[in-house]
Amino acid sequence: MSSAERTDADGVPRPVTVYLGVRDDRNRRLLARRLTDSYSVVGPDETSLDDVDADLYVVDAPTLERESDVVREKRDTADPTFLPFLLLLGEMDVDQTPERAWKFVDDVLDTPVSGDELDARLDNLLERRGLSLELERQRDASEERFRALFEAAPDPVVVTDADGVITRVNEAFTEILDISATTAEGATFDDLATLAADLDSVSPVPPAGDGVGPTKEPVEWRLADETLVTEVNADLVRTGDDEWLGVFRDITELMEREAELERQNERLEEFASTVAHDLKNPLSLVAGFVEMARKTGDVDHLDDAQGELDRMNDLIEDVLTLAREGEIVTETTSVSLAATARDAWEYVDLPREALDLPTDEHVEADPERLRELFVNVFENAVEHGTESEGRPAVTVDVGVTPTGFYVADDGSGLSAEERENLFDAGYTTASRGTGFGLAIVQRIADGHGWDVDVDESAAGGARFDVTGVEFTD
Repeated sequence: MSSAERTDADGVPRPVTVYLGVRDDRNRRLLARRLTDSYSVVGPDETSLDDVDADLYVVDAPTLERESDVVREKRDTADPTFLPFLLLLGEMDVDQTPERAWKFVDDVLDTPVSGDELDARLDNLLERRGLSLELERQRDASEERFRALFEAAPDPVVVTDADGVITRVNEAFTEILDISATTAEGATFDDLATLAADLDSVSPVPPAGDGVGPTKEPVEWRLADETLVTEVNADLVRTGDDEWLGVFRDITELMEREAELERQNERLEEFASTVAHDLKNPLSLVAGFVEMARKTGDVDHLDDAQGELDRMNDLIEDVLTLAREGEIVTETTSVSLAATARDAWEYVDLPREALDLPTDEHVEADPERLRELFVNVFENAVEHGTESEGRPAVTVDVGVTPTGFYVADDGSGLSAEERENLFDAGYTTASRGTGFGLAIVQRIADGHGWDVDVDESAAGGARFDVTGVEFTD
């Protein structure tokens, strides 16, 4: 028999310990002599069965009967680790051993016994003991790895029982909801809306379905100052008590990008429909003018055709601008409202005196797109302006508000119907307009995260208010 060692949970190698609880002195001495070379042997002379932590207990019937409560406690405490008890019986011990004691015994050995048989029995029991300890170490290591991953995971992780009661949450979960683990554990997801101060509502999460396989569902958390959309990857872990393990991955930005892509697709459909509709009429006119010029030889008809071609070119340019300005602004800088409005006003080619500018406030914006916004609002004012003797067609006032800026004119104003449809692509009341100017204004505002609205100005014209603007120093 070779020398044997075991490794404790702390990784320290220790000799295998065998406890001899045998009343017969001769048998105890023979056994101890046989085992001492391979194991650390202790017996009742050195310590009681209750006080020793052994890998294997060799006991006789009287000891088993006398110490049955101690044996039961050791077996229960060790479970699920295998802790072997070998019953050593003499000729008279079989009948004297109480029936209840047999359930604590893993093997029985009748004396006298040969050394080879003794070694084989002990090796078998201790091998099972070693395998059991190794499984326990592996389980402890797995639990420790799971614990480390669970707590270190950047995404919220939650464990619930089969009834949906939360049994465990990680730190990321508590940080997002600003709720303690002790408050969350023992609650259901329906309870969280009242337990977490920052949470208004949460959509249902697993357990759901029949538990046959993993689930992947979107979950929306309505927090006090934001809406968080996550994708929960959950699966049913079948243990003694079935549990659901769910990992929440933040997909808020992904959902926003998908929504933006959907909006862009809708705009593309809108562009295609509008362009197809609005180009048909000038194309028909061009064809008619060319045909008249061919029949009559009057080249003036070609000038009319060129005018329609120019109108088509303006329409195409506006459509391209509308598509470009609908993109989300990703890079901004501090821009002067007055300087940008002045540059835009030069584009519409009206007297400088017809524009009132604000003081030099600066806003966070894309300079080119802010200029485009002003150009289109100014051109709308000019289109609806009214000539008066001694004054330009329109006067425009640019000013600031607590949440943004406005552009007001003293033109002919807008009817209720016009205000309702004003920002629709292709809508115009002017005879030569393309109907895309104010749609571009709204796209630019949307791209910055601003809101734009229209109302009557103090002078009876139109006033455009842009809100949600960030001012800079």
